[in-house]
Amino acid sequence: MLRNVLCAFVLLALSLGLAMAESVKGRITKIDGGKVTVEGIGAKKGEKGESKTFDLAKDVKVSKKDKKETIPLEGGLKNEALKDLGAKGVGATLEVNDNKVTEIIVSEKKKK
Repeated sequence: MLRNVLCAFVLLALSLGLAMAESVKGRITKIDGGKVTVEGIGAKKGEKGESKTFDLAKDVKVSKKDKKETIPLEGGLKNEALKDLGAKGVGATLEVNDNKVTEIIVSEKKKK
């Protein structure tokens, strides 16, 4: 009986841990100190979307999506892809856990 309760507790804890992490898509408009500002969260074509500021984890991973592969970027937050954000920002997907960004995946710029 005790073993069943313990197993159920472990499964519940693992489920909650997975549910706490979320993936946020938007445009990074500002990286300042230990915070990152993202705009266009949940926006559909022609809409503005929501703007949020998240804390950065100390060991945040920065990578770039190249077709189906994720390639780590050298220099992390100081990489050229995040250096000049411009007026519109840079498209990215952020992995957020407990309101801290643990991974930033920069989107490939579309060529015209």
